[in-house]
This record gives sequence, structure tokens and C-alpha cells, in this order.
Amino acid sequence: MFCWLDLHSNADTAALLPKAVDTGVAGVPGAAFHSVDPNPATMRLSFVTNDAATIREGVERMAKALSLGASA
Repeated sequence: MFCWLDLHSNADTAALLPKAVDTGVAGVPGAAFHSVDPNPATMRLSFVTNDAATIREGVERMAKALSLGASA
């Protein structure tokens, strides 16, 4: 149902989110899912309602968003 994305230590998925939305994908910044020591370099992605081709396109779009920068 969900995939956990863990980026390098200086990434901020909350800052990445608007860039991802601009490319047509979204995720939930992972810091909210940590009960102790929130990690801003994590993100929860959902794939359950999509077929393989759509997931592949989503991964490509997320890669494009990441190439635009996810640093804090």
C-alpha cells in the first residue's frame, strides 16, 4: 500500500512537496510519522490504486522533483 522514501540527511521532503506537486505527483512528508526524532528526509508514498505504468511514471516524476532539489 505504501512505500517509505528515505533521502539523504540534508533533504527536506516538506520543501520537496511543492516541487513534486508541480511535476504531477505528491507524497506525505515523513516527519509526522516519527514519534521520536522526526526525520525530515523521509516521505510516505502510496501506490495501491495505480497500475505498473502509472507507478513508473510517478517514479520518473518524483525523480524530476528530486533533481530540482530537496535540501533544507
